[in-house]
Amino acid sequence: SYLEEREDVVSAINGNVMSIIKTATASRDKSVVETHRISYRVFRVTSMTAALTIIVGILISFLTTRSIVKPVSLLQEKTREIAKGRFQKISHVFSSPELRELAEDFNAMSDRLKELDELKLDFISHVSHELRTPLTSIKAASSLLLDTPLGNLPEKRTELLKIIEGECGRLISSVNRILDLPRRGVGGDPLQ
Repeated sequence: SYLEEREDVVSAINGNVMSIIKTATASRDKSVVETHRISYRVFRVTSMTAALTIIVGILISFLTTRSIVKPVSLLQEKTREIAKGRFQKISHVFSSPELRELAEDFNAMSDRLKELDELKLDFISHVSHELRTPLTSIKAASSLLLDTPLGNLPEKRTELLKIIEGECGRLISSVNRILDLPRRGVGGDPLQ
């Protein structure tokens, strides 16, 4: 009877252990399934967050680059205009404070260059006119001396008068070319 009783107790214990194993296995399988489901959700959320972060980063980078490139392009365009002799200002720059300050400095530089260009033109015009009048008088006087019969002028004096007349003509041509400079732009192209 002891053996039978022991056999029944062992069978009951085996049944209970098997039941516990089945319950533990079922619980483990359920936990594994739940873990896979949570991992998949975490992966989807992480992937969507990463994609959204990349898109927002690209968008911010594009807008930042555009806000820098546009004013720099405007400065470049206005610089080319100044190189052609057209002194223009930059009206409004909607960008960082540094680029706004650069635009203000550019406008100050443009004003100063325009002022210097006007001074240069006035100076060239004034000097050219001041040179042309006496040179024309000297040339006319030397021509008159050559054409007026004053008797026999020594050959050296005649030669000197011809040199004076020729050099005056050359200087008058140079002065006329200088007077034409204000009417021409960079490279000899007429200003528009």
